[in-house]
Formats: sequence, C-alpha cells, structure tokens
Amino acid sequence: MCNNAGLRLVPLLAGLLLFQVGCSAVTVLQMDCWRGQGTACNQLASQYAERDPAEAVRYLKKACQSGSYEACNDLGFMLTEGRGVASSDLAQALQLYEAACSHGVGRGCANVGYLFQMGQGVPMDWARAAQAYQRACDLGDGTGCNHLGALDEKGKNGDNGPAQARELYRRSCDLGYTVGCHNWGQSLRGSAVPEDQVQAVTLFQTLCDRGDLPGCVLLGGAYSHGQGVPRDAEKAKALYQRACQEGEPRGCSSLGTVLVREGDLTIGLGYLEKACQQEEPAGCINAGALYAKGEKVPKDSAKAASYFQKGCDADCRYACVEFIGISCGSLAPYYRDGVGGTQDETRALAIYERSCRYDFAPACFDLGYMYSNGRGAARDLARAVGYYELACLLGLSDGCANAGMSYEEGEGVPTDFNRALALFQKGCNAGGLLSCNNLGDLYEKGRGVPTDLRQARALYEKACQGGEPLGCCSLHLMEFAQAKATNSGATERWIPLLKEDCRAGCSEACEF
Repeated sequence: MCNNAGLRLVPLLAGLLLFQVGCSAVTVLQMDCWRGQGTACNQLASQYAERDPAEAVRYLKKACQSGSYEACNDLGFMLTEGRGVASSDLAQALQLYEAACSHGVGRGCANVGYLFQMGQGVPMDWARAAQAYQRACDLGDGTGCNHLGALDEKGKNGDNGPAQARELYRRSCDLGYTVGCHNWGQSLRGSAVPEDQVQAVTLFQTLCDRGDLPGCVLLGGAYSHGQGVPRDAEKAKALYQRACQEGEPRGCSSLGTVLVREGDLTIGLGYLEKACQQEEPAGCINAGALYAKGEKVPKDSAKAASYFQKGCDADCRYACVEFIGISCGSLAPYYRDGVGGTQDETRALAIYERSCRYDFAPACFDLGYMYSNGRGAARDLARAVGYYELACLLGLSDGCANAGMSYEEGEGVPTDFNRALALFQKGCNAGGLLSCNNLGDLYEKGRGVPTDLRQARALYEKACQGGEPLGCCSLHLMEFAQAKATNSGATERWIPLLKEDCRAGCSEACEF
C-alpha cells in the first residue's frame, strides 16, 4: 500500500502565532529576554523567524541558554535547515535535539530519530531512530508515534509490523498529528492486517469536513477506487478539484492523473505540472513518465528528466516522502546511462542514495549493482551487499536473491548459509522465483538446513513453472543426477532438456 509516512523535522516555533507589536512592546520583550526570560526570547524568535532568520537564531540561542528546551529544539531545526546561519550544522543540531529530548520535549526526540533514520550527520541507525521515536511518542508527541509507525510498517523495527504501525498511527492521530490520521486511514483501507475500509472512509470524511485538504484527497481516492463506498468517479474528481483549488497540490496531481487516464491530456497534464511546480513529487513523476514513455505525448527524455529532477528536489509540505524516492529513482538512470544527455555515474550514485534513503527499493538494489561493479565509486562488495539487503527488507525479492547469493558464496561478507537461507526464504515468500530456485539449491546441498530433496524439487518446480529458467535447469540437473546415481538408465531423456537449458543461459547444463 502507499506509505506516506510524513517524515519531516518539525520545529515548535512553526506552531507559534506570529503577531505585530509596537516598538515599546518589542523593547520590553528584548529587555526581558536579555534578563534571562526564555519565554520573551521565544516570542522574539517567532517574530523574526520569517523576516530575519539570523536574528531569530540569536534569540533562540539566548532562550536555549536560559533553559527553554523548546527553544533548543527550534534552534536545532534552524541549524539543520541552514536558516539564519552560514551553513547547516547537523552535529550541533543533534546535540540540541538531544538536550531538548532529555528535558522532556517530545519534538526534540522525534528530530533525533529523524536524523538517525535518514542518516543525516550520523550513520543511519534504525534502532536508534526507533528508540528516539518511542521516547517522543511516550512524551505525547504525535510526530514520534507516526514516524515509529512508519518504521514498523517498513519492517525496520525488529519484529514489529503493520499491526503495530496501525496502532501507532491511531495514537498519533489522537494526539492531533494530522499526518498520523492520514496514515491510520490508509492502513485501515488495505494492508497486511485486516482492513476496515468503511472506517477509513469515515475518518477521511471527518477530516475533509474539518477542512483538511489531504483528507479530501484521500476521500477522493476512496470514491475513485470504490474502497468503502460505491465507486463514483465524478465525486472523486470534485474532491480532487476542491483540494487543488484551495491550495493542496496532491489534489492537483490526483485530478491530473485521472484526467490523463480518461484521455483529457492537455488539461490533465496542466494539473500535473501545477502540482509539480508546487513541489508535489507525484505530479512530477506522472508528468515525467508521460514524456519518458512517449505515450500520449512525443517522447522527450530531457523533459522527462527535468520533471524527475523537480520531484527529487521537492520539499514536501505534507506526507510525500515516498514520491521523492520514486522521483530520484526515476532520475538516476538518466545520469547512469547518459540517456538524453551527459553520462555522470558519480551523480547517478548520489541520486540513487537519496532515493534509497526515502525507501525506494529499486534504487537500493541499483546502488548494490553500482557498488558491486565499481560504477560511480570504487568497487565495494560489502557495501553492495548492504544495499541488496536493504532492498530485500523493503520488499524487492531481487534484493533478497542477490544478498543471499553473496552470503552463500562469501562475496563481500563472510560465508553464512543460515543468513542466505533466511534471505532466499524471504524473497521466495515475496514471489521472487530466483530466490525460490536458490533456496532449493540450499535444500539440495544441505547448506544451512538438512538435505531435503523433496523440498528442493518443490522449490525448483515452483520457480520453473513461474517462468524462471534457472528453476527448470536446477530441476533437470537434479533429476539427471538422481537417474545417474540409481543407474535407472533414464538419463538420456534429460539431455535434450539440459541442452535447452544451456541455450537459455544455464552454464551448468552446457556440460551435456
């Protein structure tokens, strides 16, 4: 299902009211601030946050020094974003977030978690991220609950999964974090746990009635797909139109996508472009895809890459991080392969890394390929395996197959048949036929498990029947070996099949 986790650093000062005061009032606030009253410093910082970020930073520093740990969190945000300072300082920002967190500011804990989850200024560490998000959630911060739910849903927090994620999204919603409500509703309308599409629609309707425009877009999606309500394309478009007109770019993107699908290309593309210009990456992706494929519009690689670049660079106002990952992942091959312009593998590698950080599994897999082949950077098999494993964790079965083979053969990592077994099993369960074949090989050879020819045959047959040539080859080789070992005289029947397997690319069959 779509997972718009809404991962963002969130300053407290963004929630403060900005107000105008006379010169005398400002003077009083300034005097109170320099006397050490953190509240006065915070009020001054909120006034200067937009018109003079450097001055806001000065007041936040004073407030933080005066013991206002909410101000410490906000100062950390400014340093993270590079606002009001010469350049971003993630190390100092982390210290400020940790100080805020340790003094009970839940938003500070959530921001600590974000840095560790995204690997910003620190090595990526999901365990540390989960710990910080849990602390934030326990302190009543809805962003922490939501972000922890996203980790659970992606399988990045131990054995936790969609059931735990749904509960965390619900708690986030109850704490007033609207993105948590969006994610709770999406988890209700279809996931690995029992769905309740009617409850999801009720939630989206409530949000929309309150003026929450992303809620209106989600409600439109329910009507568009007939999830929890009768399918009603016109009502869906009306909801998308309302959201778009009132300033929610996801409404523009959704409406544009529907109109293009219905054949109204000019108007539909206009809405996609409008969404893209408002930093809604889904609009950029869909507009770019039209030009990349050359369907309904003339193929234009340069134009497609331009749209993907805008989506990759987006700074979402709401929960659209998944689409940033897709945009970057769509852009990277243009630089990797030089499509429509100059080839730049180093730049491609950096774009893939950004995409992978936003959980786009194919980008993580392609990073593994780049590092295993020394493209864009020095060859690094250990790093390649790490990216293949990450792709596997995110649900890409090919990542499971490549990571498993690395552990089986000891390439870039120590040989570990048990780890290979677990990876192949995960990939096979996800529908990866190559993983099924490789899992069968472990059962046939007794690597990591007792030899079990019956199980090996079943796995080979599954792979072969699903269209994986190596599965057929493995099955024929095993049957040939068994016939030869028993002197059954039936080996000749396998020779034509093995020759066919050889032509299909199975080198082991070429010996016959």
